[in-house]
Amino acid sequence: IMNKLTDLQLCKRIAEIEEFNQVEVNGRVLVSLGFNCDRVYNPLTNDALLNQLIFKYEISISFNFCLISMITDKQYEMNFTDIPSLKRNCLLLIIEAHKE
Repeated sequence: IMNKLTDLQLCKRIAEIEEFNQVEVNGRVLVSLGFNCDRVYNPLTNDALLNQLIFKYEISISFNFCLISMITDKQYEMNFTDIPSLKRNCLLLIIEAHKE
């Protein structure tokens, strides 16, 4: 079911997990940075945002085995086939780990 999430739904869910105030405008997620300053929040297209999440949640990436993993109270793993699926699956791991 989670693989069926749209890019917009993925970004909205990650913004919720990160506890950002957010609004959807023209099919994009905007997060409030305070002082009337909003920015587009899309870790799928912004590598800096994605890298922050990878470091924060300690996601391990094995390019040899095309596997990403994250350990919290249990281990989460997903495979990837290319860079877009790597990015998407990193976000899906974070969402999966925050389902409880």
